Amino acid sequence: MSDKDKDKDLDIDWIFDEDDDFESIFSDDDKSDEILSENDIWIGEDASQKPRRRNLSDFEPDMDALLLTAQSSMIIEGMKYYSQGDFSSKTHLIYCEARKGIELYIKILERNPSNYRRLKELINNDIDCLEVEKIAFDLYKRIYGASPETDRERLEAFEKFKVLFQNSENKALISSSMKRLKKYLLLSGEVDTKKIDSCIKKMDIDFKKDLSDMHQHTKLAIELLEKGKGNISSSLKGREMNLYIIKATELLIYYHKKVGNIDHENYYNRIHDLYKKYFVIRE
Repeated sequence: MSDKDKDKDLDIDWIFDEDDDFESIFSDDDKSDEILSENDIWIGEDASQKPRRRNLSDFEPDMDALLLTAQSSMIIEGMKYYSQGDFSSKTHLIYCEARKGIELYIKILERNPSNYRRLKELINNDIDCLEVEKIAFDLYKRIYGASPETDRERLEAFEKFKVLFQNSENKALISSSMKRLKKYLLLSGEVDTKKIDSCIKKMDIDFKKDLSDMHQHTKLAIELLEKGKGNISSSLKGREMNLYIIKATELLIYYHKKVGNIDHENYYNRIHDLYKKYFVIRE
C-alpha cells in the first residue's frame, strides 16, 4: 500500500524516482523477499521476522514530541504574562499560541492516550513540558482536591487549563479592540462624528470591519463581565471592560442612527444605558 495516502507530510519523493517502481507499489506479486534499497525504511530488529514499512502510527509519537516541545515553550510564555496580570493587546497572539499548545496536549490524549504515555519520558526530561503538566495537574488538584490519575482526569485537567488561556486571550482581544476604538474618538473621549460621517460617505472598508468586530467584541466583553472575568487590570476591577462597552456602544448608536437602522440603534441604546448606570454605581 502506498504511504502517500497515509502520511502526506513525509518525504516520499523517492518512491516516484522511477516509473517502474511506482507501478510496482500496486503490484499483486509478493516481493517481500527482494533486497531492500537503502532508501527503504523498515521496522523489526529481529532478523527472523519479516520487515515492514513504517506507517503513520510509527511517526505519530515522533511528530507529537516535536510539537509538544515547541508549543510548551509558548504555554510557559503565556503563563508568564498571566501571572503578571498582563492582558494588553501585545499579549493576544501569545495567549492564542498558548491555547493552541494546550489543545495539542488535549488532542494527543483524546486521539490515543497510549501515545501520551509513550511520550512521558520526553515530558519528564523537558523542563517546559514538565512544567506545563505540573500546572495543569495542580489546577485540577485545586478544583477537585486530588491529582488526576486516569486518562479522563488528565484530559479534564488540560481542558481546565485551556479555559484559563481562552479567558486571557479574550481579555487581550478586548484590549486590542480598545486601541482600534480610539481611532474614532476625540481626545475628550467623545465620538468623532466628522470622521464617522466621512467613513460612511466613502464606504470605508476598514471602518465596516471595525464596526463588525466591535459588535462581536461588545458581546464578548459583556459575557466576560457577567462571568466575573472582566478584569484586564487587577487594580481597576473591570472598569476598562465596562468603559469599552460604553464607548463602543456610543459609536455603534451614532452609526446606526446615521444610516437609519432604528432597531440596532435601540438595541445598543439599551446596552449603553445599562452599563453606564453600572459604571456610575461602581464609581
